[in-house]
Amino acid sequence: MTTDPPCNSQTADEQGTPGSTRRRATLLLAAMLIVVLVVPTLLGRARVAEPFDQSAVDRLDSAAPEIVFLGNSLLETRIDTGYLDELAGVRSASLAVDGTGPGAWYLQLKNVIGASANRPQRVFIFFHDDLITRPISFTGRKDNTLTERLSRGIEADYRLVVSNTETFDDRIRRVFTMIYPLADASSPDRNSVGSAGAFLAGTSRAEASAAADRFFDFANRRALANNPDIQQPKFHGVFDLVAENSFLPLLIGQANELSVELILVRVSARPMDGGTPNEPDVLARYTSDLSDYLATNGVHYIDMTGHPDIDAGMYYDGYHLINRYRSLYTEIFSELLLPDRGDNP
Repeated sequence: MTTDPPCNSQTADEQGTPGSTRRRATLLLAAMLIVVLVVPTLLGRARVAEPFDQSAVDRLDSAAPEIVFLGNSLLETRIDTGYLDELAGVRSASLAVDGTGPGAWYLQLKNVIGASANRPQRVFIFFHDDLITRPISFTGRKDNTLTERLSRGIEADYRLVVSNTETFDDRIRRVFTMIYPLADASSPDRNSVGSAGAFLAGTSRAEASAAADRFFDFANRRALANNPDIQQPKFHGVFDLVAENSFLPLLIGQANELSVELILVRVSARPMDGGTPNEPDVLARYTSDLSDYLATNGVHYIDMTGHPDIDAGMYYDGYHLINRYRSLYTEIFSELLLPDRGDNP
């Protein structure tokens, strides 16, 4: 008497085929994704977005500046708002945050300046090279916490610009860090938006200067060590091909909506030792096209490239100034801002 073998839908040969192996691998991957992505959410461990930082609006209301500066560390090494107030007789405030770019500046303009009961008359944005048309919020490591604290709701226009250049890997990384917040190795949490270089409302010039000296002490040490890290100018595309997919149209539109005069300031890269501007031909054409575009849209433009009073000895790297030249740059800018102590630039 023979015994029939157990019934199995697949023979041993079928179970070892490449197709069945791929199916098992796919099922295993799906199961892993469920465990990694879904289970933490069901257990309430998914990352909760940071709320909007209302304190930034409150500080701006308290300061009630006539002029507001937006930018990053390039702005911080150039403009002393307390000294500018003395020189020009206007109240000014800096919302500079180290490492930020146009996306973050757009959110600051829209949600911080736009929500202020005491809106400034003018907003200056400091940038280098072609940064103003790059569709990014940060020049270095991304800080999702900061953009969340600058956002009100979904921010569809902002997200559209970001998504146009976001890769598949970027999307996966963004979802992963939302679920596993400890995996988001962003920069240290700022006590408030822009605290690392934002305006110091209510402080004296001496206090602000002392704070700046402490903050930029690393710059002075690097300069004294005579070991500059000279970055070269950067170019990321012809102006006409990149402008419309950047934050620049949103910045201009938002300024118009708020009835705020927008002025863009392009800082110069470190000049050559002989004083010749360090400006490749492609960037020279870019800034000419940018100037025409801004003029068409009613936006003032200041290009500091080739300014006779700014030389290579003032820089500690390719873009940042040594802190002791901050006052001098503020004086130079004050003359451009108010050449006759009352005229617009």
